[in-house]
Amino acid sequence: MITKIKYIERAGIFKNYRPDVNIKFKRYNLIYGWNGSGKTTLSRLLRNLETPRKIAPNLDNLKYTIEFEDSEINDSSPVISENIRVFNADFISENLTLEQAGANSLLYVGEENIDLAKSIKTAHEKLKTAKNDYTQTTENLEITNKKIDSFFIELGKRIAEFHSTTVFAKEIRSIDKKYTKNLWEKIANGEALNDNILSDSDYTLFANAIQSNIKIKSLEPINYKYNERFFNDSYRKLQTLLETSLVRESIIRLDKNSDIENWVNLGRKLHIQHTSTKCEYCQQTIPSDRFEALEKHFDASFNELQSDLKKFISELKHNIIALPTYSVDDVIIECQQDFKTFYDQLQTSIKSINNGIYEWISLLEQKIQNPNSKGYTTSNIIKGTLEYSTTRMNSIIEYQKEYILKSEEIAKGYKLKIEKHLIANEARNRELIGTEHNCKNLENRQGILAQQVQNLENEVREMEAQLNNETFILEEINDDLHRFIGRSNIKLDSKKNGGYVILRDNEPALNLSEGEKSAIGLIYFIKKLREKENELSNTIVVFDDPISSFDSNHLFQACSYVLTNCRACKQLFILTHNFWFFKISRDWIKNQWEKKDKPVLELVEISSGKINLAPTALRNHHSEYQYIFTKVNHWSESAHIELHDNFILANLCRRLLESFNAFKTASKNGFTQILELAEKEIDITSLNKLKYFLHKYSHLDRIEEFENIIENIQAEGISVAKTTLEIIKKIDELHYNSMIKLAKEQEVGNE
Repeated sequence: MITKIKYIERAGIFKNYRPDVNIKFKRYNLIYGWNGSGKTTLSRLLRNLETPRKIAPNLDNLKYTIEFEDSEINDSSPVISENIRVFNADFISENLTLEQAGANSLLYVGEENIDLAKSIKTAHEKLKTAKNDYTQTTENLEITNKKIDSFFIELGKRIAEFHSTTVFAKEIRSIDKKYTKNLWEKIANGEALNDNILSDSDYTLFANAIQSNIKIKSLEPINYKYNERFFNDSYRKLQTLLETSLVRESIIRLDKNSDIENWVNLGRKLHIQHTSTKCEYCQQTIPSDRFEALEKHFDASFNELQSDLKKFISELKHNIIALPTYSVDDVIIECQQDFKTFYDQLQTSIKSINNGIYEWISLLEQKIQNPNSKGYTTSNIIKGTLEYSTTRMNSIIEYQKEYILKSEEIAKGYKLKIEKHLIANEARNRELIGTEHNCKNLENRQGILAQQVQNLENEVREMEAQLNNETFILEEINDDLHRFIGRSNIKLDSKKNGGYVILRDNEPALNLSEGEKSAIGLIYFIKKLREKENELSNTIVVFDDPISSFDSNHLFQACSYVLTNCRACKQLFILTHNFWFFKISRDWIKNQWEKKDKPVLELVEISSGKINLAPTALRNHHSEYQYIFTKVNHWSESAHIELHDNFILANLCRRLLESFNAFKTASKNGFTQILELAEKEIDITSLNKLKYFLHKYSHLDRIEEFENIIENIQAEGISVAKTTLEIIKKIDELHYNSMIKLAKEQEVGNE
């Protein structure tokens, strides 16, 4: 049983609760508190103790410690041995899908199925053991796999770090867990482990051989050839063009001045193009014989010669050879001297050929300027050592390529030996072979256990289906519901796929009243206490406002139903804001269950997040009016009221005035007529302040906080309490005095 709540933190109004008095809960516990006092939060805290745990909204950071008879449980306790069931609004929302007119399916074990129930219990125990074994095996397998993965990841990093200074530095990005695992598989599947472990001398030799400071560059071959036919043909063509002369009637001044000749020829062509008869420069008429003289001077063969000369120059320029760009330092040392010799010869030959081409081009340009000139001295272009030097250089380049290929193959072999050595040596030190063998055994066991769990789940499901006794349970629920609400038009009907449909007059009920929902939820909860052979004598049962939405006609039925069905429970908690339900439950337990020498009932008051023993007004008196009067009188005499207490005070003052109005006047409009009577005795300012305070705060569950008005609200609360009592005193002083006397007696009793 729960004996004590030691502390609650971060739970709604219970920000940092520590009990002021030593409250020790008994077997039956009635807890009274107005709305907003912390009842719902307390019920959600207790529901957190159910198995499996149920975390209520906004209680993610809940902290608590609860004391039981022989143990303590807190928010971090992994296992809760107590069987706790809580009825509250959360239970209704989870178990009654009223939006869809359905409820969760129930399971009930009857006497005729005891043997089958025992088999189910045994199967559940086996299933629990198999699941635990499966979970443990899975955890061990994960640990082993992580250990193996860690081995390959670490080796990958070590190998990559080693290669960061070798010729294979560019490949380290590809060296990872997969890379080292593939290498290990080659070792484990076909090679002896120790055969891959190098001696210290071999390791040093291979490591030094692949260091990155030994670099050899691969050179591209060259392709220089002397086009003998081209140069011979070009030489003959050069001689022909240079010796060509034109037969024409020349104009001496133009022959002597080639620049003027070119200018005149261009002007001639423009005048022909534009059919001009006048000189475009001086605007004088050009004589016809001048046109004839120019035509004879600029003969067509002249133009052809000019064109041939220019085309030939272009051909020669395309055959100029680009000089090669090589560095002797890129050649292996043993070939550098020969390479330099042939490289110099090649450059000399290329320069000689290019100079010959430039010389030809120069002669052709002179011919263009003086088409009739002759007697040029020419010579053919020879190849020199061009092809010989090219052949010898390419031989050296090819030799270097073969040298590099052989070196790369050797380096790759050294690389593989070193990598296998690093993996094999570490595998031996860490006993990797044994770890992998253990991993395979765990995988096999995991598969076997997974199949066992599946088989047991199917077995349990089949047996539980045989115990589905919904018709019998359904009749019980409907009978209780009809007696509870006093009519038979509301009932539950079973669905083909399990569960229930809520019907009103044989139609799906989509708009149930809050009272109907609460009644169905309460009955459903009571029946679930016996679900799956739950032993009530081993169950702690908690009710949070089980009659919050019922009218007064149902209070006695609700009290009788709850207490009758829960008398045998291990421990009972009832939290309520309804004084009459509290009174009926209190008197029922005291008169029928409690013995003078063995008290079983504890009465508790919860207010503003504080849990205390119930005052005398709750313990002994039979009128809510007496209790409310005592509370209001207490606050009227207080020097300070907490901000969150003001809304409770507003509700209490309102209820007190409404009750006083009911037996002092014939009015049914709250407390309006009482205030009208009080206007003759109380100043209007105080009455207006009271009306404003009650209308603003009496139906809230909190006070709106603004820094500039908090102190005013707190001060007004005390003032409103005094005004409320002053109204009663002015209207009926005799009654007031008797109530004050009662309040004082209760305060003495509380002390």
